[in-house]
Amino acid sequence: MEQITKLTPGTIDIQIGNMLLTIYDRGWERNTNLVEYNTIQFGSHFHAMFEFHYVLDNHLQMKTQTNTYTANCGEYILIPPNCYHHTNYTEEGFERYTFLFSILIRENNADGFSEFDYYFHILSRVKDIVIRQSSLISDCIRRIRELEKEQKDIQVRIHKIRILFSMLFLAITEDIQQNQQGDAGSYRIISPEKIKLQNEITNFISLHYDSSTLLQDLENTFHISSRHINRIFHELFGMPVSVVVLDIRMHSAWKYIMESDFSLEKIAELIGYNSYNTFYRAFRKYYGFSPEIPRKRK
Repeated sequence: MEQITKLTPGTIDIQIGNMLLTIYDRGWERNTNLVEYNTIQFGSHFHAMFEFHYVLDNHLQMKTQTNTYTANCGEYILIPPNCYHHTNYTEEGFERYTFLFSILIRENNADGFSEFDYYFHILSRVKDIVIRQSSLISDCIRRIRELEKEQKDIQVRIHKIRILFSMLFLAITEDIQQNQQGDAGSYRIISPEKIKLQNEITNFISLHYDSSTLLQDLENTFHISSRHINRIFHELFGMPVSVVVLDIRMHSAWKYIMESDFSLEKIAELIGYNSYNTFYRAFRKYYGFSPEIPRKRK
């Protein structure tokens, strides 16, 4: 097995009109001969930022709760905020360039035009994973990678990288706008206030998924009913909150089984189950086999 990951530390802030574009965790990754990953999926997660991948070699599989998406060499993947997903590693391997990005409002323009509102309108219409091919985006990625390898003055290099990421961001939004199906009226725009609430709820779940009274905890913390919470999650993930919590708990269970010496009964307790039998049934239904099997292979 070979796995090489080169991440560039720090963030890049780019001012576009009254909008602040921030690039996080940009880097290059190559995975080959991942035979042991052929049937197991790792790294399921969601976050409040957009996630971008460009496939440099072979193909890349990305999996959500309901679908598996495959991007071939030369295609890009755009994952919207709070879309639960993970990379599906296969024995063929892949090579990709990847980063996260967010957009924030900085200040209001005197002429009344808001770059933030314009780009937010385009990007907020993306509710599912997007896979596209664009020669302009391919060229931007090629030039960014070449520039990152150069041994020039770091300030000059960062300045040029900011320009290239600005071009890349504009190319992504233009490509999405041109290829979205239907008119604007067929899309439901989520307000920044609702996105903020959604982010707070998902962050709370990530921190407190091990509570056996999680739903009640959510109601008490955010002062909204469980019905309203489920409505938010249906809008965000297309599923009730219980399914999202189950996914987090099952991946945590897998990590405990493979990386700790806790008994299976203790693991069930640690991830929020009052009954081992309930945990056993949930695990078996989720993975297709009992929790004893990965423990024996450890």
